[in-house]
Amino acid sequence: MMLRSLLFFSFLISFVNANAQSQFRQYFDGQDTSATNSIITVPDTADGNIWQIGRPQKTLFSSAATVPNAMTTDTLNYVPDSNVSAFTIGANLSYNGMGTGLAIVAYRWKQKLDMAKDSMGGIVEFSLDAGKTWSSIFNNPGVHNFYGYDSTANKDTLLSTGQTCFSGRDTTWRDIWLCFNVMNMSFPKPSILVRFTFRSDSVVNDYEGWMIDNMQVHNTWVHTVAHGPKVVDKVMVYPTVTNGVVNLEAMSAETQLGRVQLYNADGRHLQDYALKSRDRINISQYPSGQYYLKVEADKHVKTYKIMLAK
Repeated sequence: MMLRSLLFFSFLISFVNANAQSQFRQYFDGQDTSATNSIITVPDTADGNIWQIGRPQKTLFSSAATVPNAMTTDTLNYVPDSNVSAFTIGANLSYNGMGTGLAIVAYRWKQKLDMAKDSMGGIVEFSLDAGKTWSSIFNNPGVHNFYGYDSTANKDTLLSTGQTCFSGRDTTWRDIWLCFNVMNMSFPKPSILVRFTFRSDSVVNDYEGWMIDNMQVHNTWVHTVAHGPKVVDKVMVYPTVTNGVVNLEAMSAETQLGRVQLYNADGRHLQDYALKSRDRINISQYPSGQYYLKVEADKHVKTYKIMLAK
């Protein structure tokens, strides 16, 4: 019995140590420069790029999440009008066993916002092919939903481009999660690039823009924040609190989604769906309230409670 316990704890310690190394970070303190354990940031070289690494010295943006430095749309001045500024981060998932054994890799950062809604925004996109093509992370079935921010107050659509973005004012440090299901990615794991683009229109008055700090990339067992996906019978359904879009994702290539049915709180059948292994539905045409999504997968049936809040 003693030997069995020792072997178990030896295995547990080895597993924890292996996964503890499977992480990258960038706190903008000058120490995170190694490609094997740091998130490397690459600013766009276009003229007028206002992203700066340094000590924020504005009215609202006066301190980094971890002092002294943060990535800010100008550390001293208000953001200019008619501006497009971007930077890209990357982490190679083949380093340190990243993405092996666990299905989810989390990209995390802290942020503050000070932008005019409709006319200013923070756009976030990802690329799996070294930057050849980019996809928005908002309402994208290829990634898990954002957590850690108020999607009603701080999500908007830029009128000039039609792009979904962060916007509005939020001066509390928010811990944002963006998660990728890497189970079905080929080996070795590709680099996942994430691009942050700030846009302003031609009329800007005294806004401080966007501040980002404490970037991390790491393996995760499950989402540790509210409204994360539920994993039951190898199917993810998320978010469970939504303004319309609900994602459904099989956790393995072998899992087959069968019939998917939507019911209201009174148990009345509303709609049937025929979905692929990674797909999404939109229930925004229905009134706000509680709904139930009955999902069949591999001949098993699970019912998910969905809260529609428009």
